[in-house]
Amino acid sequence: MNKTILFLLASALALILPVSLLSQEKEGKLRPVYTINLYYNLDNREISPSGQRFTNSMIINAAQLTPLVGVEVSQGKEVTHRVMAGIDIVKNMGERPTSDKDAKLNNTALFQEILMYYELVRDTPGTKVTFDAGVFPRGIAKGEYTQPFWSDSVYWMSNNFAGLFAKLDKPKSHYEIGLDWYGMKARERREEFRIVSSGVSNVAKDIFVGWRFYGHHYANSTAISGVVDDILGEPFIKKEIPSTMQQLYAELSWLQGLQRDRRVNKGFLTPGGPQLELMAGKWNVFIRNRLYWGSGLMPLYDSVDDAGVKYGSNLYWGSPFYMVHRDRNESWKHWGTYDRLEIFWSPKISKYLDLKVSTVFHFNEWEFSGWQQKLTLAFIFGN
Repeated sequence: MNKTILFLLASALALILPVSLLSQEKEGKLRPVYTINLYYNLDNREISPSGQRFTNSMIINAAQLTPLVGVEVSQGKEVTHRVMAGIDIVKNMGERPTSDKDAKLNNTALFQEILMYYELVRDTPGTKVTFDAGVFPRGIAKGEYTQPFWSDSVYWMSNNFAGLFAKLDKPKSHYEIGLDWYGMKARERREEFRIVSSGVSNVAKDIFVGWRFYGHHYANSTAISGVVDDILGEPFIKKEIPSTMQQLYAELSWLQGLQRDRRVNKGFLTPGGPQLELMAGKWNVFIRNRLYWGSGLMPLYDSVDDAGVKYGSNLYWGSPFYMVHRDRNESWKHWGTYDRLEIFWSPKISKYLDLKVSTVFHFNEWEFSGWQQKLTLAFIFGN
């Protein structure tokens, strides 16, 4: 992992250094910039048909407000520097003080995290490079990291990056890589970071190829020894199908894990298998189905550390339905199926507002595991 970090830092420097080669025009004046992001998420989960095997039935009902302000300055005609700062304000609906011990729930506990970051944008004909450093919204990432990488709840509850992120955009392609360092070693906190990357390129008419990837370093704390290496990659090929539909495509990918708990074995576990995604939509109503056929992607989910704490969702941020097997005694090595069927309505309300109303059905080994009813709203405004 250390070599990968050095590579990431070198890549970031390679993006920044060309700035110095630009014409030395007189520096522009500072300009104020701002963004206001408001998200609302209502997610009702009925998972009892699976016996809570994969996750618990629950309701997520929360709102998040992220105001950001800053300044920017242009360097020549191609480069813009920007510095931003803001704060996440999160309210779980119905959460209120029940005693003096949690009286702060009315106010200060709503302030979750301070954001502060630098952004460089170099926009030349045919190429746009963006580099971010600091603590910034996860929405800066434009790649689609699907449920094996981040589950719905994790994406909602861990919505910021802390580290570095770089993007390269061309007319027919997009590539990105980032470092999210969210765990500083302490007595009760592990050292943790993830390297994430995705890319997609339009290689022929209506055909796209790309990848999704994360490398997770789940290290020890000062009180608990042990390191887990957790890597997941997904190369894919996507075919858009010309039609009168709003959207119609098929995507075939291969999910491949590479995992090792250094305390108990020296070899790597290699879960994986193919996944087929079909998507169709018209009149703002869409159907998306993802069918995975392979081994359980989370073989260490029920393992415990030296303190007896289960790895579970602390280690794996992907959807637990990708454990595939309904029986916990079933070996992760045995191949099985997980099917995720989503039906949603996403009307075009305005350029500032996105609304999505959906229902999601889960099937493991061809048996019904549970379903979700969801409403998400995003209002994004700024310059």
